[in-house]
Amino acid sequence: MLEICTGGYYIATVHRVINKSHTNDRISIPYFFNPRLDAEILPIKLPDNYSIERGLKEPPKDPNNHLYSIYGENAFKGLTRSHPDVVKVHYPQLIEM
Repeated sequence: MLEICTGGYYIATVHRVINKSHTNDRISIPYFFNPRLDAEILPIKLPDNYSIERGLKEPPKDPNNHLYSIYGENAFKGLTRSHPDVVKVHYPQLIEM
């Protein structure tokens, strides 16, 4: 959500749990605290020097990761990227041909 409200200035990192042990099980229990799916994430005004400190004229943009102002649209985008097999079964019309 920080990436959304800062227009991409603060970039969300890829995060995942990887068990590098071949002998021990690992249990990961994620906890997410999110707004309603129809909540609109409004931009916040960052100080002008934020971009200057990073040597940027404007916040970075990732053309492969469009940010939507409605939280649920971003959540669904994340679901489709994280679980393509689920999307293929339940939303086959979204699969690119």
